[in-house]
Amino acid sequence: MLKLIFYSLLIGSLTGCAIYQTPSTITTSNNRYIISNEVLIGRIQIINTRIETNNAKVEIKNKKAIAQHLRLRFYWYGENGLEVFPFVSEWRNMTIGPKEKLSIKQLIPNTSISEFRVEISQ
Repeated sequence: MLKLIFYSLLIGSLTGCAIYQTPSTITTSNNRYIISNEVLIGRIQIINTRIETNNAKVEIKNKKAIAQHLRLRFYWYGENGLEVFPFVSEWRNMTIGPKEKLSIKQLIPNTSISEFRVEISQ
């Protein structure tokens, strides 16, 4: 009986581990973007991220011959690397056509912001 309970617990714990999957994330060396979907990682390419005047700008390329539906949002940071209010923007939905490049600008909401990170999901 004790063996039955032991093996039941063992199988149950192994099954639980097999079902759980951690999200895939890619970040750049300057930590400017996160792609939080493994399928999306193979479908889009981040060409450039930069700050222009009062805007954060992200350039994305669709590597596939079908349209890609994306969601993205911006996180804001000050010179000291700490988050600055508002800490995160609202999700924006967009579609990139087949093999297209898309340039996205987001108005920087606070003058103390010197860095940003963009999160891209589906």
